[in-house]
Amino acid sequence: MSQESFAHFLSKKIDGRQYIDTGTVSRWERRINTPSFHNQIYILRKLNLKICAASLLSEPAGEYGHEQAIKLLQNRFNRFSGLADKPYRVNSPRFKYTESNDVNSFVNDKVLRDFNNSVLGVEFLNSNFLHVLLSDIDHVRVIKFYRDEQIVGHTAYATIYTEKLVRFLAQYCKSSIRSHFCSDFDGKVLLNFSSYASDFSLYLFYVYHMIKDIELDPEIDWYVGHSFINDDWQIQKKLGAKVMACGKSAEQGGVKIGKFYTDSVMFSTSASTLLSSSLSALKEEDIFQYADIFKLTQ
Repeated sequence: MSQESFAHFLSKKIDGRQYIDTGTVSRWERRINTPSFHNQIYILRKLNLKICAASLLSEPAGEYGHEQAIKLLQNRFNRFSGLADKPYRVNSPRFKYTESNDVNSFVNDKVLRDFNNSVLGVEFLNSNFLHVLLSDIDHVRVIKFYRDEQIVGHTAYATIYTEKLVRFLAQYCKSSIRSHFCSDFDGKVLLNFSSYASDFSLYLFYVYHMIKDIELDPEIDWYVGHSFINDDWQIQKKLGAKVMACGKSAEQGGVKIGKFYTDSVMFSTSASTLLSSSLSALKEEDIFQYADIFKLTQ
């Protein structure tokens, strides 16, 4: 492929973000300059290449090292006053987990609904939102964690094509969010419906696997989640999150947006931003420093 053809191809792929000409490609080839780490990941994924982001760095360290990722996640986990893991810290705890990719089971999972209602006080998994969106979901992953037969955490997320999510939110939620996704409408969104971890090791486990799922699917351009706690939102912002929609206004508590408070916020972060952060340097052995987690056989 000629420089001109490659430049034209890339420009079409990243339409709306940056124009790439033959001079730019030539400078890359001659190593006069290179795209930023974030842009390298973005371009490779637009070329539909599955990459391990950490492998692009010879030795991930500093802001890109897994120690930084663990510190960041510990700070975020510790912001939740109700998530005390002291009962599990006497000895190295052992957890079991189950995993499902069945969409119908995801929607009708009474255990998750009851858990969300009692622990988080939300009915997100039992809302009309999820049932209406069901037909547009591309892939789902539900992980439930147990200790002594009691559920102690979970994560439930799905991928959906970006254009379908934009249309859905415009129609059913009366929210126009198209501008939040720049020009990346031909890919997918990883939509985190609900997550809870009663122990840091569980939190580390599902973040690690979510990042790996994003890495393995180059079509995923965006991560969409929600937050109910201001300190959590502040850490999400450090990872490049942008507000998509706010919940009900609150006099105090909740999430602070500018000078105002809201009881919740929905946000989006580009997949390339997450993969160019220290989170991509997490390793499986990082998880097992904190606990033994093994999969239950069905």
